Amino acid sequence: PMLSSLINSKCSSICLFGKSWDFHVDVALGITKEQNLKNITESAKHIVSSNKEFIFDAEHFFDGYKSNPDYAIACLKAAHDQGARWIVLCDTNGGTLPHEQKGKFGGARVNIIPAAPGTGVIAGGAVRTVLEAVGVHDVLSKSQGSSNPHNVVKATFDALLQLRDARTIAKNRGISLEKVFNG
Repeated sequence: PMLSSLINSKCSSICLFGKSWDFHVDVALGITKEQNLKNITESAKHIVSSNKEFIFDAEHFFDGYKSNPDYAIACLKAAHDQGARWIVLCDTNGGTLPHEQKGKFGGARVNIIPAAPGTGVIAGGAVRTVLEAVGVHDVLSKSQGSSNPHNVVKATFDALLQLRDARTIAKNRGISLEKVFNG
């Protein structure tokens, strides 16, 4: 009923949020992974056949990719194969980062490393403040060099601003999204 209401509306685009973390499919949705893929496929077909722009938001993608990369990619592929114009790699719980990243400013160097759900923010004062302010909940960090908090904050922002999503990396390298994850 909700999808039909969106399709019958005057909007030109529909963003569908779908679970891409197998843990949430099992626990939150209480369905099989195969049924979730079928739901994504069928919903996408319905949206695209109604001449609406289809945007797929892969909820908890980075946690899902860490847990079961093949399944997380299968969710993206299900949406893509049915005509998704955009695929958003989302981590709505703030969770972690998509990949390790280093930043530097002046004499300060910061290394930020993704961590498993429930780890918390393992970081020193200035780095912790920035990461918590931007909504990151599970990460490890190490600061080196200068302990000047102004430089450490700027080094942390330098690291965060260098983060790239998988689609951007694929485009910049001229390779498929699947090749980014599976080599």
